[in-house]
Amino acid sequence: MALDNDGPVLQSLTTGNAAGSQAFGKPADNKVTSTFSEATGIAADEIFLHVGSTQIVPADSCAKQGSSWKCEWDNLVFSAPSTTISIRTDTAD
Repeated sequence: MALDNDGPVLQSLTTGNAAGSQAFGKPADNKVTSTFSEATGIAADEIFLHVGSTQIVPADSCAKQGSSWKCEWDNLVFSAPSTTISIRTDTAD
């Protein structure tokens, strides 16, 4: 048996609306998708999206796709004029 003490590695994070390397969102009803590499598996309730400086949202779903994992957040609200989204170290596997 081997110990899995490495967390998932973020490969991409997108809103699905982009121009060049800049992602865009709407005030409401946003979908965010992330892709991770992870050898042993991911649970949606352990993958957190930070929205702005106050919201921490667990993923709505995560599923294995090939050798990667895809997680999604649905119906997110973003504040004007801009909102930062990120995956931080509180995400686990």
